[in-house]
Amino acid sequence: MACSRCSAHARLLRAASRPTAQFRQPARLASASTPTTRASFQIRAQSSQAGSSPAKPSPIASKAINSAAKKGSDGSGLVGSYAIYGGTHQIYKSVASPAAYSISAVDRENGTLETLEGGEEVGVSEGPWHELLDLPPTFSTWSQVTMLRMYILVARARCLEPEAYKSWYRQLLDHFFFDCERLMDVNHGMTSSAARQRFLKDLFVQWRGLLAAYDEGLAKGDAVLASAVWRNLYKGRVEGVDFKKVAGVVSYIRASLWDLERRSDADIVIGKDLFKKSLEGQLRGVDMQIAAVKDCA
Repeated sequence: MACSRCSAHARLLRAASRPTAQFRQPARLASASTPTTRASFQIRAQSSQAGSSPAKPSPIASKAINSAAKKGSDGSGLVGSYAIYGGTHQIYKSVASPAAYSISAVDRENGTLETLEGGEEVGVSEGPWHELLDLPPTFSTWSQVTMLRMYILVARARCLEPEAYKSWYRQLLDHFFFDCERLMDVNHGMTSSAARQRFLKDLFVQWRGLLAAYDEGLAKGDAVLASAVWRNLYKGRVEGVDFKKVAGVVSYIRASLWDLERRSDADIVIGKDLFKKSLEGQLRGVDMQIAAVKDCA
């Protein structure tokens, strides 16, 4: 004779193998989880009167539904928090891609990995900005390009509601530093968590300095902004720097900000096709302006 525990398991198995007619109540389950607002009561009443035909929501219900759909599109409320998290994730992926790079594990094991004078490891370019700006595919280049593009979005996002901006900024920064730590481990073999944390602290200091430098450049003019771009992207070196490319980056920052000023707050929150201006186009524009000046001279 089976024990009580075995008998209970047998009853559960028999119940699971029966037809699921007794569980076919999705409408009741859905309505039970619907908030019991005045609008929802009216929708249910109209549904019961109309039978199986779809009920037409009342004006009050329509207003409530539209309000719920739009709520949080500017980053406010609980819905807005989820929108911000998903939006900043999409934003970050597009922000970090122009200077993406990888490092071969085989080259590292064989000791054939290329390094710069300061010992910085050079990888394989997976983004267009390395060639456009004559920059090596390194962690430093990737982080500076990514922070520059993040800054452009941060400058526009400051116009959001204060709470929405704080959440948006925090989420975007988290995505960036999580990815930084991943690259330190995957690309550069930095397995020590303590070493990664020290490096991340230094990088955060760089980010704060970058914010101040680019803010000053936007306020004081293109010459100051170009100086900030030169110090950050090119580490302040003179040899091997084409300053027409620095001017192109300045033009890219200005053009991107001009475009973002005309976008809605909802577009900024959800990350809807934010970077419409291309660096290639701005570099061509700089070359055209230089050629025009030479012709006039």
